[in-house]
Amino acid sequence: MIKYWDTVVLPAWAVHALVNGEPLEDEDERKLDDWLAELEKLGVKSPSFLIAEDEPHFAYTNKLDDLGADCYEVEIYRETDND
Repeated sequence: MIKYWDTVVLPAWAVHALVNGEPLEDEDERKLDDWLAELEKLGVKSPSFLIAEDEPHFAYTNKLDDLGADCYEVEIYRETDND
């Protein structure tokens, strides 16, 4: 069963990479990979993502770095073994 886990703010470039597989610069790819590894350490393996907004908004900080960027709110879902 897939259950809601958390909502985070992610930069638009990261959302495009997660959803569309768009290529990233090396530094951005490292940031995203590090965050996904952190999720796995927290027990969120093979997460599913739901973009909660139609359009990005400017945020002064986000889950991947402390840089201002156009961002989306993203809901994270994880698989669970029980209902």
